[in-house]
Amino acid sequence: MFHKATDLKFLEGTALEVSFQDGKVKRYDMASLFQKYPRLEALKERKLFLSGKLAGAYGIIWTDELDIETETIYMDGATVPTAA
Repeated sequence: MFHKATDLKFLEGTALEVSFQDGKVKRYDMASLFQKYPRLEALKERKLFLSGKLAGAYGIIWTDELDIETETIYMDGATVPTAA
């Protein structure tokens, strides 16, 4: 099952928050992937990091080579408490 992303917010450093159609909000730090995917370290450059966009409802893309599926964020990200 895929979870549709509806909103993207950039936080300090390389952290972001993604809101999903089911009402959940997940916080994820891209730095957690730097060791496994060294090319993502380019996201330390703030201007590049802030240029990310939701690619449909299922991914975030910065360049042709820098992207992440939002399902990774849904599964591995920290749930942000939201007001009911």
